[in-house]
Amino acid sequence: AGLSTAVGGSVVFLVNSVSDRGMAFTLALAAGVMTSVSTLELLKPILEAGKFWTQQTLWLLVGIASYLLLAMAISQAPTAEQQSLRFVKVKHDDQDEEK
Repeated sequence: AGLSTAVGGSVVFLVNSVSDRGMAFTLALAAGVMTSVSTLELLKPILEAGKFWTQQTLWLLVGIASYLLLAMAISQAPTAEQQSLRFVKVKHDDQDEEK
């Protein structure tokens, strides 16, 4: 693991610039690897547990459901820009005609 980190870090010295597409691919690849490693590390004790696998599987499903609910709630929340615009009074062109 340590050697992999050193090799990955040395790429910074070999590449001068990275495109947005290349950066997105690299970040997606790293996120996928970390997700798969975390999932496999969590599933290994569940499979080795024997008789308590139903309880552990239930909690795993509760965690997944909680994540999905939070993701939906966050995606529907207003952005910081939308929130700040609520406090700014904007003068519209049609307001000039009324005066």
